[in-house]
Amino acid sequence: MDRKLESKSKVCVTGASGFLASWLIKRLLLSGYHVTGTVRDPGNEKKLAHLWRLEGAKERLRLVKADLMEEGSFDDAILGCHGVFHSASPAEILEPAVEGTLNVLRSCKKNPSLRRVVLTSSSSAVRVRPDGDFSSDVPLDESSWSSVELCETLQIWYPLSKILAEKTAWDFCKENGIDLVTILPSFVIGPSLPPDLCSTASDVLGLLKGETEKFKWHGRMGYVHIDDVAFCHILVYEHESAHGRYLCSSTVLDNNELASLLSARYPSLPIPARFEQLGRPHYEMNTSKMESLGFKFKSIQEMFDDCIASLKSAADLKGMDEKLESKGKVCVTGASGYLASCLIKRLLLSGYHVIGTVRDLGNQKTLAHLWKLEGAKERLRLVEADLMKECSFDDAILGCHGVFHSASPREVLEPAIEGTLNVLRSCKKNPSLRRVVLTSSSTALRNRPDEDLASCVKLDESSWSSVEHCQRLQLWYPLSKVLAEKAAGDFCKENGIDLVTVLPAWVIGPSLSPDLCLTASRVLSLLKGDTVWYGRMGYVHIDDVALCHILVYEHESAHGRYLCSSTVLDNDELASLLSMRYPSLPIAKRLKQVSRPYYEFDTSKLQSLGFKFKSIQEMFDDCIDSLVEQGHLSALYHNSEHDYLIDN
Repeated sequence: MDRKLESKSKVCVTGASGFLASWLIKRLLLSGYHVTGTVRDPGNEKKLAHLWRLEGAKERLRLVKADLMEEGSFDDAILGCHGVFHSASPAEILEPAVEGTLNVLRSCKKNPSLRRVVLTSSSSAVRVRPDGDFSSDVPLDESSWSSVELCETLQIWYPLSKILAEKTAWDFCKENGIDLVTILPSFVIGPSLPPDLCSTASDVLGLLKGETEKFKWHGRMGYVHIDDVAFCHILVYEHESAHGRYLCSSTVLDNNELASLLSARYPSLPIPARFEQLGRPHYEMNTSKMESLGFKFKSIQEMFDDCIASLKSAADLKGMDEKLESKGKVCVTGASGYLASCLIKRLLLSGYHVIGTVRDLGNQKTLAHLWKLEGAKERLRLVEADLMKECSFDDAILGCHGVFHSASPREVLEPAIEGTLNVLRSCKKNPSLRRVVLTSSSTALRNRPDEDLASCVKLDESSWSSVEHCQRLQLWYPLSKVLAEKAAGDFCKENGIDLVTVLPAWVIGPSLSPDLCLTASRVLSLLKGDTVWYGRMGYVHIDDVALCHILVYEHESAHGRYLCSSTVLDNDELASLLSMRYPSLPIAKRLKQVSRPYYEFDTSKLQSLGFKFKSIQEMFDDCIDSLVEQGHLSALYHNSEHDYLIDN
């Protein structure tokens, strides 16, 4: 093994408070070095506090003032140091990058103790070249240089500054007999020691929060852990045979490869599912020179694990727990609605991150109940979307693993059908999509001519309501459900989308929204003595409907349609049950009869997944409690447990 340079001596690190320099100083101190760090303002205690907290800092760290643009400014800092790590370099400013590097090296020239200089360059100094200069069969290595002419033509100042600064350094050091080694890190990922985010960490934070603009321009990129970059600097400083340039990169990925990896690893973060492609050439990086010194790079998973932990610790990702045992990110359309609100409540309690679509984000009154849900502040995001605008749901759905489409205007055909198709068109564009769950209705299977309903045959998922029958009787709601569900089935079959539909009966239960929906309003009228009701009807608890949606989304073998109903009752059966259970409420003992044929529902398909329905008594108990709590019904009915009095 090559003899190593004398270590544990005194070294200088320029730009000491920076993202990389801070980490390098941390590693140097832990290795036993005495470190002189240069900063622009030693009096800025806030900006330097993280350095003084480093282990060994009080004993072996000294900070001194130096200015890249002042010749001689680094003399005192560098004098007596055996090694200099020059990492200070302003991004995208040519003169300070070049002249600043020369000023540091001029001070190095004056130092008789100097043994080696390690300069931080960048992989951008090897990879910015005309497309024709790339070969997919030949990885880029240390012999590669970016094109000065291309950088000037495209006005790409950061790589240009790195090329010119590094070439200037090589010329100066060759002329003056200085032992120079350069490190060319790719995009540096990892925990940040300074409290203020640098541009790199800021870009990563934006990516983790769902932004695409900054990372879009990176295109294909190499990635490396910041701790690896620090170790590489120390390794090439200490290793006597180290010479020339060293590429420092763990892996190279396209944007979409990165997005796929991250969204799978951190499903609870709103990481974009894909990026706009910019047609950048394919390339790989050959890091065998660095690896020949015995170096092993950390994985990209470790980079982002450590980076995210750091961002959370610093509260930049406050409340966004990527380790949450959730089932990923899902979208719920029509988020403020009666059923959708309950579904979102259940999804949040299950640990999902939920994107909810609403028509008007500014209407705080209709949305307030959603923000009160447990987990909403941490894992709920609301976005505007319009059923009648194609592409309106693109941003909400992109990156989601599941979509629950429950938004559907009652008795309006075009919004129900075209709105469903618009949602599915957005689903088609989402490569992360696993399954769509569509809320249909039991009315999509039970509205048929009387002769089609045989009393000896239960209705199940194979049954469909008659389009002609609905049109003739102008039953627009069931017609909209039939047509929307069939249109969805056709679209999903044609486009390879995994679709499951849930067909709830009449939904009863507590309302999260203070404003009564049509269902709750009709129940309230029934409890106040109204005799008009719907005839023979299936009933289901709203919580069961929400849980059913989640069950068929999560259950791998779920497929097709699922009828969701606890029981089926005639008007008089319902009236008798309710008047006996709530004797102090003026519920009519007989309701107006609606001439409808007898039928039952077969829900064995849903029950085969292990599902058990709540009783009709539980539905109305919970519904009445909610109406009382919200002031629509006030004290008290009486049975063995309750006593309510109607407030008319």
